[in-house]
Amino acid sequence: MGANADSTTRFDDWSLRRRVAWWVLVEGDRTAVAGGLLLAGVIGLAAALVAEVITVGYGSNVRRLFASGMAAGLLSLITVALSINQLILSRVFGAPDALGNHFDGTLSLQQTIEKHTDREVAPGAPAAMLRTISDGLDEHAGALPADSGLGEYGDRISAYADAASSFDGENGREATSSVLSTILTTGYARDFIRTREIQATRNLAPAVERRLESIRELLRAMAIFRQYLKTIVIQQQLAELSRLIVYTGVAGVAVALSLAMVYRTSTGAAIPPGWLPAVTTLGFAVMLAPLAVLVSYVLQAATIARYTVSAGPIIPPEETIDR
Repeated sequence: MGANADSTTRFDDWSLRRRVAWWVLVEGDRTAVAGGLLLAGVIGLAAALVAEVITVGYGSNVRRLFASGMAAGLLSLITVALSINQLILSRVFGAPDALGNHFDGTLSLQQTIEKHTDREVAPGAPAAMLRTISDGLDEHAGALPADSGLGEYGDRISAYADAASSFDGENGREATSSVLSTILTTGYARDFIRTREIQATRNLAPAVERRLESIRELLRAMAIFRQYLKTIVIQQQLAELSRLIVYTGVAGVAVALSLAMVYRTSTGAAIPPGWLPAVTTLGFAVMLAPLAVLVSYVLQAATIARYTVSAGPIIPPEETIDR
C-alpha cells in the first residue's frame, strides 16, 4: 500500500503478502479472520503446554486466572459491545427534518448520476450504482474525439472506471463492503484535478467540454458515493461486532467460571489431571473468541477509515493505495 504509487495499479500486480494483508484487513470475511486468529492463539497455547512453558496442573494459577482475570476481561468486552450499540443508535435516530435532509442528499446524488449517464432512474443497490457511475465514466471517456489531444487522459479515466467496477458478481447484490473495497483507491481525486486543469487551460469544442463536465461530475459523485458507502459499511460492521461480542462474551464468562470451579483446591480437581490440558485449551478457545472477533472487525473498520479520511480532491499521500 505504497503512498506514491499509481492508484490504478491492478490488484493482480500485488505480491502474495500484500494480497493476504488486504484480505485480512479489508476483503476477508470477518468470521473467517476471527477464526484464523483464534486458531493461531489455540495452537500457540497447545504448543506452550506441550513444551511445558506453562502448566495447568493442580498447583498452577489457572484457577485464579479463570475466576478473576478472564471473567473480568470478558465482562469488560461486553461493556464495550453495549457502548458500540449506543454509538450506532445515536447515528440511526434523528428528527424528521434531519432524516429528510439525509433523504434529499442521497436523492440529489442519484439525480446527478442520472443526468450524466442518461439513466432515467439510478439504481439503489450499491453494486449497481457503482457500475452505473463507472459505465458513465467509461462512455464519456471513450466518446472524446481522437483529434482532441485527450487520448491518454481518456485512457486513464477508462482504466479507473474499469478498476472501480472490478468486483465479482453480476446480480447487483454484492456485499456493500466488497463494493467499497474496490473504490478505496484515490484515482478519482487525481482524475478530478486533471479534468479541471484541462478545462481551465485548453480551448475546447463545446461537445468536448460537455463530456469533460460530465466526467468531472461523475468523479465528484464517486467521491461522495465512496464516503457514503464507508458510513454504511462501518455502521453495519459495528452492529455485527456488538452482537457477536455479546454472544461469545457470555459464553466465555460461563466457561471461565466453570473452569475455575473445576479446580476444587490447589491439590485437586473435578477431572483427572490428564484431561486438564485438553479441557483448558478448549476453554481458552471459547474465552479468546470475543477478543478475536473484536480484533477482526476493528481491523477492517480502522483500515477503511484510514483510507477514506479525505472526501474531496485533496488526498494526503498516506491515503493512497496502489491497487
